[in-house]
Amino acid sequence: MEEYLEQLTSKNSDYFHTVIRQLTDAGKSDEEIKTILEDVIPSIVEKQKSGLTARALLGTPTAYTDQFIEKTTASGKSSDKPKNTNKYLMWLDSFLLLMGVLAVVNGAVGIFSKTPQTYGIVTLVLMSAGAAVVMYIMYNNYYKAQTEKNGSRWKSFAILTLAMFAWIAIFILASLLPKSFNPSLSPIATLIIGAAALGIRYLLKKRYNIQSAMDGSQRQN
Repeated sequence: MEEYLEQLTSKNSDYFHTVIRQLTDAGKSDEEIKTILEDVIPSIVEKQKSGLTARALLGTPTAYTDQFIEKTTASGKSSDKPKNTNKYLMWLDSFLLLMGVLAVVNGAVGIFSKTPQTYGIVTLVLMSAGAAVVMYIMYNNYYKAQTEKNGSRWKSFAILTLAMFAWIAIFILASLLPKSFNPSLSPIATLIIGAAALGIRYLLKKRYNIQSAMDGSQRQN
C-alpha cells in the first residue's frame, strides 16, 4: 500500500493522511487500516489520472471513515448508519427544502394579502436551485477551511463568495423574465407546490438517509 500512497497527488495524499489519522484515533490497528485502504487507494491512484479526487469519489474524510467506525449512543446501542453524502442527493435535499419553504411562505402570504403577489415559477425554481448549490459549497468547503492552511481557507471563502454573487445574479435575471416565460401561480397553487416539495424531501431523506448541507455537526473531524 505504501507504494500507492507515494503515487497520490498532494490533495489526495492529504485526504488519506486525514483518513488514517481518524481511523487511528478511533482505535483501529495498523492491520485493520491496511485492510480498509488496500483496495481503495490503488483505485484512487488510477482515477486521479482523469482528474478525479478522493473527496469527489468518497466524500469528506469524516464521512468515509464513519462507515468503518461503530458509534454508540448514550444507552450503549449502535447509532444510526452514516449519512449519505452523495453530492447530487445533498443538492436535491437542499433544493426541495428551500423551494418548499419559499413556496409555502409565499403562498400563505398571498392568500391573506389583499394584493397577492407570488414568485414566478421559473424564479422560484432557479432561486432554490442556486441557493442549494451555495449551501453544498458551504458544506463541501467547511472541512478544508477547518483543517488546512490559511490559503485553502481563503480559497474556500473566495469560491463561496463567487457562488453567492452568481446566485444573486441568477435571481435578479430570473425576476426580470417576461411573464410569458415566468408565469406566477395562484397563492393556493404555490402553497400546494411548496407542501409537495417538502413531502418529497421527507420521503427521499427517509429512504436514502441524506446528509443535510445545513447540518454542521457532520462536518467535524
